[in-house]
Amino acid sequence: MKKNVLVMKKWIVMITLIAGLGSVLQAQERNRREIDPEKAAERMTERMTKELDLTPEQAQAVKPINLEFVTKAKEIRNSEAGKEDKKAQLEALRKENETKMASVLTPEQMEKYREMIEKQKEKMREHRRKH
Repeated sequence: MKKNVLVMKKWIVMITLIAGLGSVLQAQERNRREIDPEKAAERMTERMTKELDLTPEQAQAVKPINLEFVTKAKEIRNSEAGKEDKKAQLEALRKENETKMASVLTPEQMEKYREMIEKQKEKMREHRRKH
């Protein structure tokens, strides 16, 4: 009888450890998804430079706009605001960002930029549907 109790205790300890490990791994995964604004702005600028054929001057002007956008978007997403408020704030931020981009990009580049953003939105929608 004591042997069975010891075996049960060992199983309980093992299950508890496994559950705890799962929680730790999930927390690490969430941290990996945490976006570094500097890196994100750099990636956005590189992508725009490539896809929109930006001049070096344009790329230099676009990077701080991207950094500001990513930083503010992160603040909004991490805020305590409700889902609808966050959505409205992000939409206002996107419009503000588009206005700033229009001051740097040519009309042709702006058209490509809008297409690029729409493709990205669609890609995100598809990703959300899968998960």
